[in-house]
Amino acid sequence: MAHLAKWEGDQFVLRDEFQRNGKRFDFKEVFSEITPTSFTQTLYQGEAGRDLKRLLTIHATKSDKSP
Repeated sequence: MAHLAKWEGDQFVLRDEFQRNGKRFDFKEVFSEITPTSFTQTLYQGEAGRDLKRLLTIHATKSDKSP
């Protein structure tokens, strides 16, 4: 990640930037709704200077089952 991860309110946010086909892009990963047993992870991406679009959202929940 090109930028440090940081807390923004109750969300943990990671940011990065990269180039593809001569264009610059921004990337953001957000961990939200964090509890001891679950969280939501959302990834965003977009061309630099434009609105980011959501790529995917993951809702994770801790399982009570042992492996």
